[in-house]
Amino acid sequence: MFLFTFFLICSPVIIFSYFKKNNFYKTIVVFFACFYLFIASTHLNSRPFYKLINSYKLEKSYEDFADKVRCGDYDYYIGDRAGCLADKAIISHIESGKNIGIFPDGFTLMHIIKLAAIKKGANLDELIITRINSYDLKKYDYLIMANPGQIVTDFNRKDKKAFSLENPEKCIFKKSDTNKKITEIQCFIPYETLRKQGFEPVYNIKSGWSKTDNMGFYAQYIIWRKAI
Repeated sequence: MFLFTFFLICSPVIIFSYFKKNNFYKTIVVFFACFYLFIASTHLNSRPFYKLINSYKLEKSYEDFADKVRCGDYDYYIGDRAGCLADKAIISHIESGKNIGIFPDGFTLMHIIKLAAIKKGANLDELIITRINSYDLKKYDYLIMANPGQIVTDFNRKDKKAFSLENPEKCIFKKSDTNKKITEIQCFIPYETLRKQGFEPVYNIKSGWSKTDNMGFYAQYIIWRKAI
């Protein structure tokens, strides 16, 4: 998208620099570039510029406006992000200045959680469940686990080998229909591993919502605290 926008905006400059004669094609290129720059780019579903400007004017403060934009709370956004309620609530259960490790899933809004952690002066590390045995979990005061587990798409051969041999009942391997290669690993919460490391579950956070097709979804996390 960045490269496309760059070439589109530069196209009038290029066509006027290298083609001296005025013709119909020059007019079409300039018209198309202006349309994209002033009309199409300001009416994108994900970034409806003029609607956002109007919404900003109606809010009491910039903080309220920014918070709603992060969560997609305005009606003109496609779908909704009610799972943001769970993401906001996670850090509120943890004291200030703590070390936190989080195992997010594909629906986790990490920018919301990171911002909340910064406001509380907490240190937040994003972790991958397939590498849990390589982490020094004892340095964390809290661990946040997506429930029932984490979908991992960033993995290597060591990850696949370790979890196919040691934890075959705790992970599901999804393969591509075309080349049969593993494309993602869904691993469930390793309760025994966490308890052996001295952690205990203290909070269960859940937020449900429905999409436009009336299907039910929910965001759920379990917060584990290091036993004192």
